[in-house]
Amino acid sequence: MLREHTYDITAALAGVLARERDEHQGTLAIAQLGPMDQIVLAAIAHERSIFSKDALEQYAKHLGVEKVTARAVQGPVARLRDEQLVYQAARGVYRVNNSVLADQVRENTPQMADPKAAPLPTLATGPPVRTVSAAPGETYIGHILEVSDKTVVQNAAGTLVRHELADLAAGKHELLKPGTTVKIEYTDRLWRVTDAPRR
Repeated sequence: MLREHTYDITAALAGVLARERDEHQGTLAIAQLGPMDQIVLAAIAHERSIFSKDALEQYAKHLGVEKVTARAVQGPVARLRDEQLVYQAARGVYRVNNSVLADQVRENTPQMADPKAAPLPTLATGPPVRTVSAAPGETYIGHILEVSDKTVVQNAAGTLVRHELADLAAGKHELLKPGTTVKIEYTDRLWRVTDAPRR
């Protein structure tokens, strides 16, 4: 009896430690996510339909961009799955992997429960994100968020940078699609796009 009781306590402690480790890792993972990834994670935690018109409008409002398409959401979903933060429960339906993390995200983003709510605060600390125009002579590394007939919006280390397609001089044009991580270099006003360097 004593041995069995000791085993139960050990198993319980192991479970507590595992939950604490998962929660810590989840918090670290969230802090490293870009703004679009965070907003999609919040929608998944609230069990919203992440590709719905209401959800897309709310993403755009939060990010300060004119429009977010369903295609632009696919990149963040893939990254969240790669980070093992979410899993696909059914076609078009995603859930947060860890119930503690899901509760934490829901508590910090109550606005996501209401499609008509005000823009969400960012989950990681920092001011709300807005798009900025690219600066001549600068280099930007990050994933493509949105592509229109005139501009490309890139998430470069948490800053949403707007690039004018008219100023694209050279590079792999096929890289300019939502979810692709690229390096964009400026020489004066013109820019070129290449594969992002591997870490």
